[in-house]
Amino acid sequence: MTMAFDHTQEPLVRVNHLSKYFPVGHRSQLKAVDDVSFEIYKGETVSLVGESGCGKSTTGRCLIRIYEPTSGEVYYEGKDITKLSKQEKKEFTNKVQMIFQNPYASLNPRMTVKEIVGEGLKLNLIPSIFLSTLLTHLCGGSAGREGAALQMGGTIGFEVGTVLHLDDRDLRTATLAGMAAFFAALFGTPLAATIFAMAVISVGLLYHAALVPCLIASLTAFGVSSLMHVEPTSFAVIAPSLELSMLLRVAILAALSAFVSILFCDVLHWMEHTMQRFFPNPYLRVLVGSAVLIVLSLLFPSGDYNGAGSSVIHRAVEQGEAHPLAFLLKILFTAVTLSAGFKGGEVVPSFFIGACFGCAVGPLLGIPAGFAASVGLICVFCGAVNCPIASTFLAIELFGADGILYYAMA
Repeated sequence: MTMAFDHTQEPLVRVNHLSKYFPVGHRSQLKAVDDVSFEIYKGETVSLVGESGCGKSTTGRCLIRIYEPTSGEVYYEGKDITKLSKQEKKEFTNKVQMIFQNPYASLNPRMTVKEIVGEGLKLNLIPSIFLSTLLTHLCGGSAGREGAALQMGGTIGFEVGTVLHLDDRDLRTATLAGMAAFFAALFGTPLAATIFAMAVISVGLLYHAALVPCLIASLTAFGVSSLMHVEPTSFAVIAPSLELSMLLRVAILAALSAFVSILFCDVLHWMEHTMQRFFPNPYLRVLVGSAVLIVLSLLFPSGDYNGAGSSVIHRAVEQGEAHPLAFLLKILFTAVTLSAGFKGGEVVPSFFIGACFGCAVGPLLGIPAGFAASVGLICVFCGAVNCPIASTFLAIELFGADGILYYAMA
């Protein structure tokens, strides 16, 4: 079904006689898509409707070059994408994305789960990951520690599973358990770590088979960190009594925080692409990024926006104090740090951004500043990682269960 639209302009997408055949045995072929043609114009929504197995998903995969068409042409903005160079294909895939009906369909059909999970995970990279993250913080870079923690935990889990000769499914579970353990040890939030590890790999889908292993790994890591006197991250927050007017105000703050989360993600992506485009040499890119960070640090010498910024988060949540523009400055510092090539994560910066934004905007809506900071923290984190269930558990472990309905609704 195609919506009525002005077709006098050049189509955004034009498909001419697209076909995709799969070999079946030595002499037969399965005609998944056979001589399909259609056009999509800018601003137009097109639905490809048909019974199961008629080739809808195969057509979509051909459009974004997951599958190479057997024959036909696919034009995007006037350029035939079936004839793109390697660099042009990379630029194209940054513009066009596919949302899979089944998240598992995003896996490479030519690779086993073991190969997919293990790709890029090398045990000998752990020291470099640790040292690069340490250097980022020592040099004033604005980034979190959880990125390195998740990589290290996943790597160790994968390698242990390999040594134990686990099959593909159990190997994936071992990788997730390693990630959950490091997250729990880092933040002192074992329940949130469990759900986060289960959900972060396949957004919108919980890998239930990993629940018990991830929970055991999280609790064990939390116990070990407690024995080593590592204090869990927590905040003293007084939640207001439950009432309809406050629920509405919190809902408005949550919606505004969602826009801040979108801004954060968009600035990170834009800055990364801009730095790569103007400074393709990674060594030059890190030098330029370092120079920009030095200038920013001189302009804002308080040091609040360098490093993780944990003290600022505590002031916003527990004392209700934050500069009105602190969240914007943190976005800028973090975008420059990560786009330059420094090592770190986005979770702790999202805590900072959300807490400062909520602390500044909450009182304007009639919400206590400290509680608004906690709501903003959870909302921006949720928007950044797209894991609402994990975010709710994180709120309970960070702030207590008194405001659970507010946090869950936000």
